[in-house]
Amino acid sequence: MKLKKGELLFDEGEGSRAMYYLKTGMIRIFKKKGESFIEIETLRSGQVLGELAFLDGNPRSASAQALTDCELVEVSAEIFSQTLKTMPNWLKLLLKTIVGRLRTASTRIRQLETASSSYDYSSK
Repeated sequence: MKLKKGELLFDEGEGSRAMYYLKTGMIRIFKKKGESFIEIETLRSGQVLGELAFLDGNPRSASAQALTDCELVEVSAEIFSQTLKTMPNWLKLLLKTIVGRLRTASTRIRQLETASSSYDYSSK
């Protein structure tokens, strides 16, 4: 699949039907915070994105937008399921554990961001 510069691949909060391998180009990962954005990461050719929501079934934790024209390989649930069938059980458990820990860390970071931005620094 191809994305033009500026196009969104997915939006924060959406459900996930696939993860992606970025063959060419650059994609920014970002979160919305009020009217502004928090830049999370810039991905380049050879990297995978969208894996967290895809693997744990939760909504997308961030948005992805093409910084340049991009070519991606979409990994659908069907393709991934076929691949999982050939994996040993311990490897499936490892993958599930890592994804769970990443999601927990992501949620904790979001909580810390909210707590730090809601603190009242005014003198009373």
